[in-house]
Amino acid sequence: MKKLSFPYLLIISLTVCSACEDISDNQDLKWMDISTGREQPAIEKIIYEESFERGYDLRENQSMCIWGSKAFCFNDGKECKVLDLDSKKWLNSAPLPISSHQNNAQFINKYYEKTDKYPLILLSRGDYPPSSNDAYIVRVSESDYFFSFSIVKTIHNRIKEANNGGCWVIDEDNNKIYLYCMTLSDWRLKDWNNKFCVYSFSLPDISTPEDISLGYEDVLDKWEYTYLIHQGGTFYNGFLFFNVGSMESYEGMNIASDQDVIVINTRNGRIEAIMPLRDDKETEGICIYNNKLYISFKNGSKEQYPTSIVFSLKEYTLPESIRLK
Repeated sequence: MKKLSFPYLLIISLTVCSACEDISDNQDLKWMDISTGREQPAIEKIIYEESFERGYDLRENQSMCIWGSKAFCFNDGKECKVLDLDSKKWLNSAPLPISSHQNNAQFINKYYEKTDKYPLILLSRGDYPPSSNDAYIVRVSESDYFFSFSIVKTIHNRIKEANNGGCWVIDEDNNKIYLYCMTLSDWRLKDWNNKFCVYSFSLPDISTPEDISLGYEDVLDKWEYTYLIHQGGTFYNGFLFFNVGSMESYEGMNIASDQDVIVINTRNGRIEAIMPLRDDKETEGICIYNNKLYISFKNGSKEQYPTSIVFSLKEYTLPESIRLK
């Protein structure tokens, strides 16, 4: 593998057809500042929404990240679909080099080659046991709107609690990498001792061809929170953002009724802000692009919705205290 060329930050304005962009009816959404108790609106816009017949591949969407005017939607299994946010059209389905749950995806501001159109992606497995839930640094290539993906480095997990659903987020500002999972190894276990937790590590050099291996001896900090379900995670301006589900409302596998976005300060592990999401669909991917928060949703399992499925991509304003000026 060639030594990665970085940093090359590509700044492209995310533009969408205004006729296709709708202010949501869900305008009671608010960010709550935990330290002050202040609330501020979290204006929700529907960027894209479509209903599909059961059997369409977006039924298994699990994660999403945005660069330029493209939303990369990773499905459970071995596939990524790319949505053009300008035309609101799906460009193509691209096979992935590994098959897994693909539970989290994050663009990082490093490039494999100077000439690459897209930076690298950190793609987390987020699988059920006995998976070790490694993560992969993935290169994106594009030719005439056809995409391909290749693995350039593997991050090996040796934290056993993360073997059920563990995922990763990179913090390039502070040269850290975070692993998030549940304390009792099973995200489905409804137990007040089973908490959402985040491990922090120093970020090894990802520009070399050698794989990375991280275990208990490498942990810098561990933070715990009273949430049960975890979905996507991302980093922005010193803060970690996570889609999580609350313990109180967890009944069976129906987690769509009570979900939050939590914002964690990476300096001290404290939750700085919370946005309760009262959506009838399950959160999946999360990313921040051009100072806006984006979340992908789908409306649950094939058992709950046997004939059709709704896929949504929504945009939210960020809290003023966190937003880059």
